[in-house]
Parts: sequence; C-alpha cells; structure tokens
Amino acid sequence: MGEGADAPLTEADDGWTPLGPSPLPFADGYREPAKSDAPADRQAVDQFTAAAALAVTAGFRVVELHAGHGRLLHSFLSPIANQRTDTYGSTYSGRTLLLRQTVRAVRAVLPDGLPLLVRMSCCDFLPGGWSLDDTVRLAPLLAADGADLIDCTSGGIARPEPRPTGPCWQAPYAATIRHNASVPTAAVGKITTLEQATNLLNDGTCDLVLMGRQLLVDPMLPARSAPDLAPYRRALATTTAAAGDGHLPPEQ
Repeated sequence: MGEGADAPLTEADDGWTPLGPSPLPFADGYREPAKSDAPADRQAVDQFTAAAALAVTAGFRVVELHAGHGRLLHSFLSPIANQRTDTYGSTYSGRTLLLRQTVRAVRAVLPDGLPLLVRMSCCDFLPGGWSLDDTVRLAPLLAADGADLIDCTSGGIARPEPRPTGPCWQAPYAATIRHNASVPTAAVGKITTLEQATNLLNDGTCDLVLMGRQLLVDPMLPARSAPDLAPYRRALATTTAAAGDGHLPPEQ
C-alpha cells in the first residue's frame, strides 16, 4: 500500500488484526476485529494506564485519551460497533463502562493538577449510533471519574459515513456539552485562524480551541497573527533581520 493511502495495511505489509467489542469490520476490505473479552478488556485498561504513567515520566503536561474516530474506546461506546451482551455491552452503562474504567485508572496515576482530556466522537452520523445526547449524558460522569475536559470531535465508527463540513463545523458539539452538561470542552474542526478561535472562546462556545492540521502546515500562524506579543517579535526578528550579524539583544 502506498504511503499515505487511506486503506488498511495488508498482512504482507505487516498489518495487524484490530481489537474490538464485536467482530465487525470498519468498512469493506478492512479486517474483522478480534472480539475482545474480559481479560482483553482489563489488559486494555492496564495498557492505557501504563502509557499515561510513561507520559508523566517523559514530562508531558497534558494527557488525552482518544475515545473517538473508531478507536477502541469509541467502538465500545457505539451501538454500531458494540453488540456484546455482557457487562461491557447491551446497555448504555455497559457500553460506557470501559471508558469510565480507563478514565479512573489513568487519573489515579496522574499527578494532581495535570489535566486529563478525553477526545470523543460526539455523534456517529449513522442511524442507531452514538449520539450527541449520549455524549451530554456521559460527560458529567467522566468528569466525576477524573476527566477535566471533553475534546469534541465526531464520526469515524464505520464507512460509508455522511458528514457535514465547513469552517468551525464541529464547534456546536462543544457548545452543547459545555452548556448542557456543565463540563469544560474543546472545539476542533477546520478552525484555521486565530480570529475564529478567539470568537469561539469569547462567545462561550468552548473553554479551549485545539488546532491541529493548520498549525502543522503553518506553524508560524501565531507569530504572524499576533505580532504585538514580545516573544513572537523576537522570533520574527530572527528571520527578518537585514543588517549586522543577526544577533538579538538580550530580553528586556
């Protein structure tokens, strides 16, 4: 498979068998997941916890659990992917159990004051899937378990999948959860300017704006958008100095 191709790795390309609550493939041509069981469920919680502990040792200042975009924790939440009838399926409480256990276990290994974020697909865009109302219901439970903020994304549980798009298109999810569940949220999704981000914060849509791809392709966006800030002036000076040896004066 070519680099960057949006398709599963084959066995010949060292692809692996995914794990899921039920043996339902993501889409045509994708591998059928191995069905998780109680030992695998416990192992998953232990592995998330161990990874969080390593992040603390490495000096990270924020830890985020990814429970969206069809990843393992999302697949347990969604009735589309989770057709188990045991403790981890069948009911809302059962389908949310693995994520809640993981949040509690990870919180226990984090120092006080180190934020724990949970990235969630707030809805599945498919009939019978996880809904925004489900997320509003779960958010305060996750907060009680130790989550500090819900990072509000969407979709990714199966294909084909209809979805809207456009500037700041996922921000309403953050607003709904923030206002209806009284839990801090982050907005994501085609937020490409600092003006957009500032407006979302100022109008109460969210508590935090997360910009990913835009900053990957334009890492100097903050410097160009906020040149009045002293640290950015110094950074810009390194690329615009036209005379002398290019050395900067000491910080004032």
